[in-house]
Amino acid sequence: MRTRCLLAVALLGCASAPRAELGAKAPDPVLPTGDVERHALGPGNLRVEADVSAGSAYTLRFPTATGTFVFSPRTPEASTVDVSIDTTAAVSSLQLVADIAKDEFLHTSQHPRARFTSAAWRKNKEGGFDLYGTLSLHGTDKTLATPATIVAEPCKLVISVEFAIDRRAFGAISAGSLDPLVSDTVVVRILADVARAGLAADGKSPCPKGAAPTAVAQDPAPPPGR
Repeated sequence: MRTRCLLAVALLGCASAPRAELGAKAPDPVLPTGDVERHALGPGNLRVEADVSAGSAYTLRFPTATGTFVFSPRTPEASTVDVSIDTTAAVSSLQLVADIAKDEFLHTSQHPRARFTSAAWRKNKEGGFDLYGTLSLHGTDKTLATPATIVAEPCKLVISVEFAIDRRAFGAISAGSLDPLVSDTVVVRILADVARAGLAADGKSPCPKGAAPTAVAQDPAPPPGR
C-alpha cells in the first residue's frame, strides 16, 4: 500500500511546460558562418531532469548526463546539442520515487540510456527558438519540436529546453496495477550553463578561467535508502 501511494504521488507528470510536437519534421539544417565553439557538457554545467507529481511534486534528476553543445556565434540557428543520459543513475529527494520509476516505468535494466539530439534550430516570433530533434527513450526514437532558448553572454552560454511528453508514446508503461494511477504526462528539462573563453562585457577583461556555472548546480544526491 505504501509503495502504491508513493507511486501515485511520484509519477503523475506536471503539465506546465509546452507539449512537444511529436513526429515533427525538421527543416533543413543551417550551415554555420565563421568559427564555432565546441563545449563539453557534464555534471559541472549540465542538468537533466524529469518532473513527476500527483498532488506533491517530485523531480527525477540524472546527474551523470553528458553531451556536447556546438555554438555558432554568427549563426545561432546552426548550433547543435547532443545529450546522453544514463537512466540507471536517476535520483530524487525521495529515492524510492526514483527507484520505482527506474524499475516500473523506465525499465532501466533493458533500457539504460536515453538521448536527445538536435536536428535544427529556427528563430520564433517570441524571440527564442523552435528546436527540432530526436528523443530516444525506453528504446523508442521519436522526432519532436519544442521551444528552446540560447542566451549568449560574453563569458557564458545558457541553453534551456523544456517540454512535456506522453510517456506512453515511448512505451514507458508499467505492467503492474500501478500504471492506471500514473498520469501520462512527464516534463523533460535540459539546462546547460557553459563558460566561454574570450573577453568580458567591457571588451578588455578576460573571462574568468574555469568559472563554475551557477544556473545548473546539481542538488546533492540523497543518502542510500532514502
